[in-house]
Amino acid sequence: MVKSGAWVVAVDGPAGSGKSSICAEVCRELDWVYVNTGLLYRAIGYVIMARGIDANDQQALALFLEEFIAEFSWDLQAKKIYWQGSDLSPELSSVAVGNQASAIAKIGFLRERLLPLQRELAFKAVNGILLDGRDISTVVFPDAHLKIFMTASLAVRAERRLLQLQREKPREQHPSLAALIANMEARDKQDSQRGAAPLAKAADAVELDTSSLSFVQAVAALKKLIESRVLKN
Repeated sequence: MVKSGAWVVAVDGPAGSGKSSICAEVCRELDWVYVNTGLLYRAIGYVIMARGIDANDQQALALFLEEFIAEFSWDLQAKKIYWQGSDLSPELSSVAVGNQASAIAKIGFLRERLLPLQRELAFKAVNGILLDGRDISTVVFPDAHLKIFMTASLAVRAERRLLQLQREKPREQHPSLAALIANMEARDKQDSQRGAAPLAKAADAVELDTSSLSFVQAVAALKKLIESRVLKN
């Protein structure tokens, strides 16, 4: 198992399944550390977009990746990513950045280079750490104490995403629900069919479908799983 003094719970699932908000609240209640690993890919995607770096130019991307790793920091308590001293968090929720993150996430050498950084986070936790993403239980932490695959119907996930965008950036024009459904469907296909660490349910993962659950109910369900399968030991 994980060579860390803290419990490690890995949560995978498609965009909009509720991973971020549900996991964050469970960690708050348990006094655990929460890490949304997708923010790492979003941060890289945002910066290369801002710099005009072509994600298909592997040489340029590899050079930038080393620069990024050397100059980024992750405030786990504040749930913010900093690069060159600037907080990138407010820029990472857009659909464009999400699409870029999904595109670069299929690049093998990039995922391999980021793998040890994600595993090192477990050693910064005291009580427990909950990480969510697309390949946490299959690649990053196959030795996690508990693996969960969180999912929801495509329509529900798109509705949640739209509400999130409206809440976080109320003054901006947002995609229609139909456009979000199409975008999520395309991202699901790309994430599940990519050659490097595709989105998949681990053989020993517990599935948690949040389609018909309220936020409070989903938090309670995830917390119950952790308490019954991890903390009781």
